[in-house]
Amino acid sequence: LAFISTHFIQKIIKIFPLEITLKFFYIADKHFLKFATDKNAMCVLKYMMKGIKSNENIEKTLEIKKHFINSITLNTDKIIQDCYGNYVISFAINGLGNIHKELLK
Repeated sequence: LAFISTHFIQKIIKIFPLEITLKFFYIADKHFLKFATDKNAMCVLKYMMKGIKSNENIEKTLEIKKHFINSITLNTDKIIQDCYGNYVISFAINGLGNIHKELLK
């Protein structure tokens, strides 16, 4: 993702309610490895994970959190070896709660 587009996506996620921005979360989840290992897209992932805590729809928030945890768990070996992927895992451990238990399985 280009630098400008990442800021645009972050602004949309910040301004609009979860129901409108869900597509961005699902796209990021579908292409998680690409997002996690790209300098600019990694910032979007971190922003999305940060935003998960404060969203208003609890069921959708938990669903998104589970998707991200699953994507991180499935791709840990590839992500952790990437200079940007390291930041995603580090941020997830601090920002997604009990993710460390999932990663240790």
